[in-house]
Amino acid sequence: MMRIAILCLSLLTACTQFDSGQRAAEMAKQAELDALAQTPHPDSINGQLARPWRHFPAPVTEQRFYEDQNKCKLAALQTPVQPAGTPEITHKVAFITCMKGSGYRPE
Repeated sequence: MMRIAILCLSLLTACTQFDSGQRAAEMAKQAELDALAQTPHPDSINGQLARPWRHFPAPVTEQRFYEDQNKCKLAALQTPVQPAGTPEITHKVAFITCMKGSGYRPE
């Protein structure tokens, strides 16, 4: 009787260890997929805004960059929203367009 109890206990322990190892692998895979889902595509609106902006063909001073950035933020906020669009996307696209028009490109 004791041998059966020990055998059952050892089988239960082995199954639990396998199950927790499998669960850990699934959780790690899901965490990796979640991290990829949160990373914006480089050509998307959020992907362009997430990258640093550089002036081409020649670099500009930090003060000039902030002046241009503030000018574009103001222009973006003054851009009228189309009936079919959302304010957030309209302002982001207007900001990107203004920055590119000022000679900047996202890296």
